[in-house]
Amino acid sequence: MSNQTNIVSGSFTFHWDTANPEAVLTALNLSPSVPVPPKWVFYQGRDSWDGVSQDPQVVGSVDELKAHAISVGAVGFNTNGYVKNTLVQPFLYEPTFSGADQGLWVLQNGALLPPVQPPTTTGRTILAPYICGWHLGNNSDYKISNMMQAHSRLGCKNLTWAFVKDDVSAVTNAVVADFNAFRSVGGRVIISFGGANGPYIEENRTEDQCYSQIDSLLQRTGVRAVDFDIEGERLLNQQSNDRRNKVIARLQRKYPDLYVSFTLPAGVNGLDNNGASLLRNAVSNNVRTDIVNIMTMDYYDPASARVWGQTACNSGDRTVNTLASIFPGKTREQLYRMLGITVMIGVNDDNSVFSLADTRQVAEYAKRNNIGLVSFWSLERDQTGTSGDLGVRSRVNVADYEFYRALESATL
Repeated sequence: MSNQTNIVSGSFTFHWDTANPEAVLTALNLSPSVPVPPKWVFYQGRDSWDGVSQDPQVVGSVDELKAHAISVGAVGFNTNGYVKNTLVQPFLYEPTFSGADQGLWVLQNGALLPPVQPPTTTGRTILAPYICGWHLGNNSDYKISNMMQAHSRLGCKNLTWAFVKDDVSAVTNAVVADFNAFRSVGGRVIISFGGANGPYIEENRTEDQCYSQIDSLLQRTGVRAVDFDIEGERLLNQQSNDRRNKVIARLQRKYPDLYVSFTLPAGVNGLDNNGASLLRNAVSNNVRTDIVNIMTMDYYDPASARVWGQTACNSGDRTVNTLASIFPGKTREQLYRMLGITVMIGVNDDNSVFSLADTRQVAEYAKRNNIGLVSFWSLERDQTGTSGDLGVRSRVNVADYEFYRALESATL
């Protein structure tokens, strides 16, 4: 069969070689009109919370999602059907999906995005210290009083904002502006609900009212990472725990990218039975728990000679043993990836002292076991000074921010 085709144009007849059309076009000093297909890169199991579109979830095949993303000018999408308007590189977020065909698709087409290397399959430990909402703008007591100061002075990439208690109105317009500025430079915000002092948002509301409050906050801020810090007698309130977990499950159905952590008290033997019960209830309500963050602080233990860094590490190991019974389908490595450890730097409320050496020991443990999260209470306290309120300073700092730098080594 001949590979030649006659093409008539005006008074000219071209003999088109269908076996090598580009060679013919080159000879005629013409350019092929065949468009260059867009190039996509797939990050299995990964996702990013940056630049999530307000468009509704799109249902379709991967090819259909690619076409939709291009049509709306997006630069990527996840396989749950949520497009991304922008992406901050590198993608260092926690593994989100488990299926081999689930993850993040990123458009790499010339100027749209520079080439990137895929992240390691295990991810890295995240450092997300607490920053207190009620300190915003208080530069007389604190050398860091907002997220942008934390970014400019320390290079902070992740921060846990505390706390939403009984009403989301605590997240004022000034706080949202701080969130937005921090996120614009690649920062990730985790909004923490609860804390040591209540009341909690779910205590005096119906499930629907609680859902509406948190949903409105997610829409208003664009944040897709939440933490629930449940402490003291409130950990014993089974009705509130069940209501909270039902709300979280509904929110994760609406926002499949929603990161959820539980911050829970831990003793020298790790997570206690009350914390384990809360997590089992979360499982029964189909909540996807990303991080179980144990508070290794304020033990009120008479054995004052304890090495508190080692105690925190032991508590982490024992918590993983407990998690193995709650999440039996996970490997040991995956259980450590679920583990978070939060310390109270310097002098604790029980007058024990969590030293810089203790902090370095926790950082080494976190890196060795590739745990999911390290944090501390709080970033503002990481400053020099030996007197005054424990909420203002650690009382042991020799230099500003030395505890942050010690824990930062876990992420490198």
